[in-house]
Order: sequence, then C-alpha cells, then structure tokens
Amino acid sequence: MAKTKHKKQQVRRRMLKRRARNSAHGRRKDSNGPPRSALALAFCKVNSRWREGGAAVLVVARRKENGALLWAMFYIDVLGVGIKDCFRRQDCPQADLEFWLKHTGEEIGSFETCSEELAQQLIWGGFYYGRQNGFRPPREFSQCKKLIPFLREEQVNCELFGKDGKPLIVGDYKDLLRRSGGKFDPDDDRFHYIMGFGPDEILESDPWEALLEEDEGLPPGKERVLLIEGTYFGSDFKTLFEELVQWGDLDLLEKAEGYALFGWSRPYPKNHWNPLSKMLGARQSLGHVKVDGEVLTVSVRGKSWMLIMNQRLGEAFGADLARGPLDIQDPMELINSSQAG
Repeated sequence: MAKTKHKKQQVRRRMLKRRARNSAHGRRKDSNGPPRSALALAFCKVNSRWREGGAAVLVVARRKENGALLWAMFYIDVLGVGIKDCFRRQDCPQADLEFWLKHTGEEIGSFETCSEELAQQLIWGGFYYGRQNGFRPPREFSQCKKLIPFLREEQVNCELFGKDGKPLIVGDYKDLLRRSGGKFDPDDDRFHYIMGFGPDEILESDPWEALLEEDEGLPPGKERVLLIEGTYFGSDFKTLFEELVQWGDLDLLEKAEGYALFGWSRPYPKNHWNPLSKMLGARQSLGHVKVDGEVLTVSVRGKSWMLIMNQRLGEAFGADLARGPLDIQDPMELINSSQAG
C-alpha cells in the first residue's frame, strides 16, 4: 500500500512539472510575438544592375507596430558562392535607412524596388545554390532569414543563378576556402573559376611549415616568443563545441549563439620563475581557442604550443577539421615598427 501511494506521488510530481514546463513554454512563445516575416512589409530594394554584375545587394524592410523599421541586408553572389554577407538592424527610423540606401547606391549603383517574391528567390535561391556548390552562408543568416518567408529548394527559379548554365566561382582563394569550411577544390571541373590568389602560390609558401623550423642562436630546449594564430575549418559549431568543452585544460570564458571562447592553461611547472606559480591552484595561461560558427582559431605564444594543439585537434577531429591560414608575428618586430612609425 505504501509503495502504491509513493508511486502515485511520483506520477503527480512529474505531471505538475510537465504542466509547469508547458505553461512556461507557452508564455515564452507568446512573448516573442508574430514571426518577423509576418510584420508589414515596408519595401524590398535591390541594386539595379545585379544581373549584369552577378551580385545582388538586397534590402528587406518591415515596419514594426511602433513605426520603426526592422531591416536586413543580403549580399548575394548569384554566380556561384550564394549568400556572402548579411546583417540586420532593429528599430531604425526610415530616414536613416533611406540615407544608407542613397550612400551605398553611390558606391554600387542605384537601388530599385523589387517584389517580395523576387527577394525570396534571391535569398533562398542564393542559400541553396551556395550550399549546392559547397559554400556556407555567414552565421548571421540564421537571424536575417526570419525577415523573408521560407521557400523550399524545389520552388527556386534556377535560371537566376550561375553563368551559362554552370557555377562561376569568383573570389580570393583563401576566402573561398574559408567559406567552404576548408573543402574548396579549384580542380573541380563542375565549375568555372576566377581567382585572385591561387592555391599553388599558397602551397609554395605554406606557413604551417614554419612551425617545424628551429630557432637559431638559442640554447637547446628554448624557443622564441612568437604570437601565433592558427585557423581551422570544421563541420559545424555543435560538433566543435561539444568536443572541446570536455577537455580538462580548456576553461569556457564566453558563450553565445554559435560562438565560444576557451582559455587554455596548465599547472605551473615545478620551480617556475613566475611568482604566481607559488599560489595554490595557480595555472599557466597557454593561449586561447575560439569557435565562431564552423571556424576554430587557436592563439598561442610559441611554436611548440601550436604544434601540441595542432596534434590534439587532429586526433580529436581527424579529416573533419581542415587547416586554414596561419599567422606568425614577432612581438619585437611589432614594437620596433610601432616605434619607427
């Protein structure tokens, strides 16, 4: 009898918790108001020569109940890469947006009003076309896309995209590599290419090879202090974050949607020169690891630390993580150049 009573109490508690969760979820949902694309459309504008130039700068503006505008800009490469940039602005007076359109129009050509249907085709078509060609939209797209009604891929007019029936990939090699998550292949014969900086030029002077060079004029076991930043391209933020957050020597310093910053540290070595090493629980900072979308960046102060982290990342992610640019700066050269300036 006692067991039956206890079981009924457990069931009742679970029901009350579920009811509370559902009630809270309903309040949150109601507080968000209608979808952004349900707000009254103020206008859609696009640069007048987007067809000839192969790049559409599109603005979608919606009017809020207080009269201010909520608007987003989309920069769409209709030739091959798809959505290259976008941003959103809230509670903007219409006069400010008109000023922005006029000023920007002086640089890229005048804007003209277009239908919401064309805006849908360019935005969602650019998203699907870029993804089909191996390119990802910027992470801001997750918020900006809420201003335009959704289109399925089969609803897109494919004739708006490409050049002579084939994607034309235009851009800097490093930028294309970044946008593709490190998977861009200029030898893929499905595409036409116009690149300002080819892969052969990069491979001939691969900066990652510099990590293996020994520093001259230093005692054995010593190395120069260098400011090193290495970039990697992963599959997605969730995969990168869920792996790194488990590492015991990484401390989560900042976290936002699609973004995380970790501090990398270790216990001070025995008899270390730093007075802080004598403090209980003190740790030596080795650098930082930042995850921004699918891009992972490691910042350290020495070649050996970069090599260690590079090896660990390779073991953790394997082929799912591609190396990108590596930047090495000598702090003394930076100081001398600033003093000379």
